[in-house]
Amino acid sequence: MIEAAFRQHVESAAGVPCYPLEAPERARPAGSNPEYCIARRISGVHDRHLRGATGLTQVRMQLDIIGAIPSRPGDYGRVKQIAEAVRLKTDGRFNFTMGANDDATNIRTAILDNDADIYEPPIDGSERGLRGVRQDWIIWHNQPAPSITQT
Repeated sequence: MIEAAFRQHVESAAGVPCYPLEAPERARPAGSNPEYCIARRISGVHDRHLRGATGLTQVRMQLDIIGAIPSRPGDYGRVKQIAEAVRLKTDGRFNFTMGANDDATNIRTAILDNDADIYEPPIDGSERGLRGVRQDWIIWHNQPAPSITQT
């Protein structure tokens, strides 16, 4: 599935965990890496022509790269470096495999559509808040097409 393949690809590029749909709890064990990613499939369009499905699907994946706010205002810590690592390993590539084993997916192309800085303020005084980068990806991949039966 493209969702699992994308998360595996991001983990390989970024060197940080990538979770589906939602963030883990904010309380992290001592010594753990404070950065992580959240990946969501926003939408998918199945390509067709006059004879039916082509076997190509375009998905929009959204990736949030999150980290705790460093003590200096305006500092994103490693978050910008992680976002750049994902971009360099993925943007503009053609005909490659994302993921491994059962999740391996043949990618026709991956394009970074846009990115933006994000900020989540602290809930209370015991937190510093979260800062990050949100990337929107357009990914074309192969997907088995239903067979066409003529009547």
